[in-house]
Amino acid sequence: MALQEALFEVRFPAIEDYAIFAGGMAVTHKTDFPVIEKIEPQGIPDFILISGLIRHRFSSQDKSKLFQLGNDVLSINYIRYTGFEHFVKDIKEILSSARLHGVKISHPTRIGLRYINRFDNVSNPFDFLNVNSPFQNKDDLTKIVQIKKVDQIEIGLFLDINLSFNSNDKILILDLDSFYENSEQQENLDGQWTEDKLIDWTRKVHDLIKENYKNLVPQSKEEVEV
Repeated sequence: MALQEALFEVRFPAIEDYAIFAGGMAVTHKTDFPVIEKIEPQGIPDFILISGLIRHRFSSQDKSKLFQLGNDVLSINYIRYTGFEHFVKDIKEILSSARLHGVKISHPTRIGLRYINRFDNVSNPFDFLNVNSPFQNKDDLTKIVQIKKVDQIEIGLFLDINLSFNSNDKILILDLDSFYENSEQQENLDGQWTEDKLIDWTRKVHDLIKENYKNLVPQSKEEVEV
């Protein structure tokens, strides 16, 4: 199975009382996400606020899916992917409860949908993928290949394509990350975001990622796991 992890992330203005927020989310989702882990980065006390820092992880019993919280960040991760509709259902439910517990999703600073794919036993990534080699001789590979390409699809919407290959273990990682970033210039254009608008955005960029996956991995044909 190529897909290693799918994740949705939203960043928002820092919440006023994180302890109440995290506690409320734990109670709301205790049935589906009963395993709770507090993340304690070494040397960083709780009272120091760092943007995007994860502080709690809530996992399903079998660890196949989870969501993570910080003062200004929420992510939903699927380690064992069961299809986009299941994924988007959990995204919608967790976004809804986050809003009820005080998250200002109406003005997100960043939204991201990311699919990380792993392919084993790859001899040459430029034969496997529909990607032109940046080297003069495509057969003359170094031990490690890393390529990053970021395209602006429209105002505020980007697609980040990361390719990583290690010739020692023949593992190829194809990381497709589509994201929206807010700015003062865009805020008036976008207006306020609702849960439905966030889900519509997620569906839109899911189609974008799926199409790029099919173009980059020609042998996948219609068997696309995203």
